[in-house]
Amino acid sequence: MPLGPKGVGPAPAIWWAVTVRWPEAPGPADLSEAMERVSGILYAEGAPGVQYEDGAPTEAEWADDMPQPALPFVSAYFRDGADWPVRRRRLEEALAGAGVLQVAAVQEADWAHAWKKFFHAVRPGERIWVVPAWEDPPEPGGLIVRIDPGMAFGTGTHPTTGLMIRLLEHHVRPGRRWLDVGTGSGILALAAWRLGAQVGAVDVDPVAVDAARQNIAAHGADIPVWLGTVADVPASRPLWDGLAANLTADIIRAELPVLRARLAPGGTLLLSGIIEERWGELEAVLATQRLSAAGRLCDSGWVAASLSVP
Repeated sequence: MPLGPKGVGPAPAIWWAVTVRWPEAPGPADLSEAMERVSGILYAEGAPGVQYEDGAPTEAEWADDMPQPALPFVSAYFRDGADWPVRRRRLEEALAGAGVLQVAAVQEADWAHAWKKFFHAVRPGERIWVVPAWEDPPEPGGLIVRIDPGMAFGTGTHPTTGLMIRLLEHHVRPGRRWLDVGTGSGILALAAWRLGAQVGAVDVDPVAVDAARQNIAAHGADIPVWLGTVADVPASRPLWDGLAANLTADIIRAELPVLRARLAPGGTLLLSGIIEERWGELEAVLATQRLSAAGRLCDSGWVAASLSVP
């Protein structure tokens, strides 16, 4: 095992940062489709999480002091290893023509903290504040969700997460049972908990499960987090009053029967992570499960929807 400085402890792990940038941002619809395609390729190659920036300025009043967004990009990190050269070639071939591709080696200690200077407190909706674990909340008496996402997706700054928080604020009622599907950093599970729900969470990524558990423990919240898909959540538990699934259109489509089966009659299914161009296609699939959209929100080419279960 390589040693760190002066031979003390293991050397920091090497990761490869794979980034696709768009120096000249395409239109919102084209950009959303391009970002979803790139994200799908990165996830397919085993990326534990994906970072987005769509380059769209935030017009909310609370964002006055936030820095202007960078040009659009999608990035992910891959651990160095014997399989990296082959994986890199596959990525370069799959991402050719998608945008400006950059691949750079970074030490874990460098990238794990450098991005934090871009993450500041945000209020995606009207009640929930998402605050970095290392910052003081703007409204100490408000509904605060403190997050240190690490490698997991979920800081509240991406439209898909912000849209879901807005839907949770509208639909969650104290004492109701909610499951966060694809929990990432645990941000949505904690938002539902802050709103008074009894919450569970699940994710297929072990890194995300670890990050979520750490963030949840820091709040002293009683939120179990399972590793796997919805099918891996103990079936002995009662049906859920609501499910929040911030995923992609393809994953939602594949998991829809299981999501539907875990909802109690009269329950609510909240969906996010869907680009506008895919909504019509997904809406037709929802109809096959007797699910109809009761409300829909859009932001920067992304769609989130609330659906009612008969």
